Amino acid sequence: MKIDKYTFLVLPDNQEPSRSFTISALALRWLIGGVLLLLFVFILSGIYLIPRALDYEQYAAENTILVQERSQVQRVLDDYKRIKQVNDFIRKSLGAQLDLPDNSDSVLTAYPTELGTEITLPSGMYRTAGMLENLPTYPPIRGFVNAPFRVKSKFSLSDHMGVDLSSIDDRVVKAAAKGYVVFSSWTYYYGNMVIIDHQNGYMTVYSHNERNLVETRQLVDRGEPIAILGNTGHSAGAHLHFEIWLDGVPQDPLSLIPEFTVYNSSNFPEAIEN
Repeated sequence: MKIDKYTFLVLPDNQEPSRSFTISALALRWLIGGVLLLLFVFILSGIYLIPRALDYEQYAAENTILVQERSQVQRVLDDYKRIKQVNDFIRKSLGAQLDLPDNSDSVLTAYPTELGTEITLPSGMYRTAGMLENLPTYPPIRGFVNAPFRVKSKFSLSDHMGVDLSSIDDRVVKAAAKGYVVFSSWTYYYGNMVIIDHQNGYMTVYSHNERNLVETRQLVDRGEPIAILGNTGHSAGAHLHFEIWLDGVPQDPLSLIPEFTVYNSSNFPEAIEN
């Protein structure tokens, strides 16, 4: 005999009346089939997902390693970019006459013009140690730029003919290249200032120093300490005002010293002073 329906009788333990539920045989078969299907899917999902869940920590560790390796690759690329910039700059500069005979006399005009002095270097004092040492590509301090180079018209009062560099850790100002100190003293506007002539058309200026460590007519090497970072002269805070001049024309130090380009000067307010 074919069964069309199933009746389920519920008998409570207390005095409440019994209850009955009737379901067709077809519906019961569909219900059992659905439960079995869900159970199969659950088991299959467990087999597929559980091993991956157990490997989560391993994947997370591998991801951390990949992120670190990517950062290292980015640093290598940044270093390569800076090296390439230095290489391109050196290639463009090698055509200049950098060596002078030992018996040459040089008449140099110190900057700025408010000093109104001409400094004559006696013969035999200057000896070049190599073309690269006389190129101003060494950063005078390790820090950040808080006022960039800005020249709209030559020698205008609104021009900023160098960059302002600030640093928390590095307080010692170094020479950007080998050369002669043609000025090391105090001025009203720039405070304690050092000017170095590199005998290849380049001159570098270091202003607002707390104290100068070199004297006029002294020969300094590339990277040699020449001053202490300070706040003298017309200055609103401790910083180094650094200029590079080539044949009497101010140059943007950010284009000559690639290390400075890694700092974002837009995040810092421009200094009041020049």
